[in-house]
Amino acid sequence: MTTALERHIDALRACRQCPEMQPPPVAGRAVYSQVMLVGQAPGVKEPIMQKPFAWTAGKTLFKWFRDACEIDEETFRSRVYMAAVCRCFPGKKPTGKGGDRVPNATEIETCSQWLRAEFDLLEPELVIPVGKLAIAQFMTYRSMDAHIGQLFHCTYSGHAFDQQFPLLSS
Repeated sequence: MTTALERHIDALRACRQCPEMQPPPVAGRAVYSQVMLVGQAPGVKEPIMQKPFAWTAGKTLFKWFRDACEIDEETFRSRVYMAAVCRCFPGKKPTGKGGDRVPNATEIETCSQWLRAEFDLLEPELVIPVGKLAIAQFMTYRSMDAHIGQLFHCTYSGHAFDQQFPLLSS
């Protein structure tokens, strides 16, 4: 039997609403968890590998969790629901300076339907935002130094939760 979260992920993977984003959308496993990690958007490799944080950023992220929490990548992926502000690769910056394009406000708003639905389905008690764009969905972004190592109580889409910015070293 297919769960509501699995149906949600299937619908998310079929989305093609943002013309400048590069499908397919990336979704994590259907993990019913009270903990949610929210990133910015997938990189160029994640759509190929069909999982969030599958390449360079993931290597860094999972090294942090392994070193700070003694949790390996597979265990983390099986226990934490992984989401993103935008689910498709936004493409490279048009300036040629390197790096990925930051999703625009319309793309963020369009894709927010998926994150709101996940909050409705999971009602997370703890959200771990990764990066400025993810932090800004839940509270006013000030600086990384103002957030890292802190715990905040937040509300998003009518759901109250704690937002943790773990103190992770490189």
